[in-house]
Amino acid sequence: MSRSWIKVALVSLGLAAAVPAFAFAGAGAEDSTALAKGDKDHEKKFPMKADVFMQKVNTRIAKMQERVTKRMEERKVPEEKRKEILAKFSTTAEQVRAAAKAAGEDGTVTAEEAKGVRKVAKELRGKHKGKKGEGKGKKGKKDKGSEASVAN
Repeated sequence: MSRSWIKVALVSLGLAAAVPAFAFAGAGAEDSTALAKGDKDHEKKFPMKADVFMQKVNTRIAKMQERVTKRMEERKVPEEKRKEILAKFSTTAEQVRAAAKAAGEDGTVTAEEAKGVRKVAKELRGKHKGKKGEGKGKKGKKDKGSEASVAN
């Protein structure tokens, strides 16, 4: 009989602790889902002044150019190829800057206009060529093995 009393006491203590936990869960549910999704309150930052937006675009472009040059140095890309890649990068960067300038013609940039600029940048970026490890992996090995077994 003493064991059943202990079980009842433990269940009641558990329920006593669970009720306040559920009561407070509703208050912070929006915050926890926003953080879980990685939402950084972008909507609160817009509308943004056009000059601030252009400054952010230029900063991102400069950062990307630094990354591209660093990776070309690491991979020891020939000088001719470097010039070609940087020329293509600069034309793409100018197109992105033009899209950002068009978005901020009225002096402010809304969230929808910023998404449009981002979409243009992604489309212009395209697929990267010459990624590390290209053609390697299980799929590549499997295809080579199956061709060899078919030939034999």
